[in-house]
Amino acid sequence: MKDKQAIFEQAAEWAEIVDELTEQQQQELQLWLAADPAHQQAYEKCMAILHSQELSYALQSLPNQISKKTADKPRFLFTKKQLLGSCCLALLALCASIFTLKTSPEMVPIVAATPTDEHNQSQQIALPDGSVMTLAGETQLTFNQQQKVRNVILDKGESLFAVEHIADDQPFYVHAGEVRVQVTGTTFSVDKNDYSTQVIVVEGSVVVGANKQQVVLTAGQSVEVINGKIADKIIYPQAIQHHLQANWLDAQQMSLGAVIAKLDRKLTEQISLEDPSLMAMSVNGRFNLNQPKQTLKMLALASNLRLAEYPGHILIRRN
Repeated sequence: MKDKQAIFEQAAEWAEIVDELTEQQQQELQLWLAADPAHQQAYEKCMAILHSQELSYALQSLPNQISKKTADKPRFLFTKKQLLGSCCLALLALCASIFTLKTSPEMVPIVAATPTDEHNQSQQIALPDGSVMTLAGETQLTFNQQQKVRNVILDKGESLFAVEHIADDQPFYVHAGEVRVQVTGTTFSVDKNDYSTQVIVVEGSVVVGANKQQVVLTAGQSVEVINGKIADKIIYPQAIQHHLQANWLDAQQMSLGAVIAKLDRKLTEQISLEDPSLMAMSVNGRFNLNQPKQTLKMLALASNLRLAEYPGHILIRRN
């Protein structure tokens, strides 16, 4: 019996009566299982489904409303064995498609933290749903999944997200403090630092929300959220290659605070500003993240600032 559907149907029949087998039927079952490894695999799958919580959940999810035309007709009550015996193969597909998110390992939270990225090495994490997170240095986040909703809590740092589209009703959220980014499938980054939160879209589109404000970004667009307020949308002149991949930072009207945060993750020294109001200074340009200290010096020179270096600390001052 090589036909896959026929094998599953036979396996379902055995699973349905397994508790009522006579001695002769038990011998027949053993012979059938030994005849082909596919028989054993199908039987084990049917037995696993028969006793699974997912099947119980599926039974509860079956439509239970009857139209007025059929209100007087007897209602069909389905048991696990009846469902299993009638369409084991379809049931397997049902469990695979409906309960993929419910039963897969992604229900277990994934907690990630990266050290200072002084060697320009990002950390890539493949998620069970097919999405990929690429973490910059000094980044802390948690990924969790509850049924149809995928959530990332970004405590600090930056991550590039390549989100696998599952379905329109199965969104992917990134929460960074008061900022929330919602997508179903796209590539984008979120950077949360002490001064602001920045969102850059590489492919597709995202919805960024903060304090009842909302903006839609498409590929090549970015916003920075400062003190809970969404700043003006930034449109890059051409398609960008994200700096987590290229080790270059393309700043378009980016705050000095956000730029310093990115450089700070590349250095063992801590960077601070003597005058906190400098954080809001607008910065434009392309910066090499492979040489963060040299880049910081050039940035200070171009911004009429100067650096004061101390053991483990770099202080930026006005000239």
